[in-house]
Amino acid sequence: MTDFEPLLTEADVGIMLHLEPRAVQHLARTGKLPAKKVGRYWRFRRSWIERWLDGKDCDEATAVSARPPVAAQRKTN
Repeated sequence: MTDFEPLLTEADVGIMLHLEPRAVQHLARTGKLPAKKVGRYWRFRRSWIERWLDGKDCDEATAVSARPPVAAQRKTN
């Protein structure tokens, strides 16, 4: 029997990465973030995101995860 890994929403991943959900959607849509389209929604597995952050799936993991939250960027501008 395999372990069940629930799918995460854009909001869940946004919290993990300190990004707005729309930024997460953009990364998924452009193929920069590992995701699966379920109907009209993007879904993610925690293991995919963790591997991505470790740089195993993408070179841009460090650049994206190092950015401050979008809300913080707006306040400083």
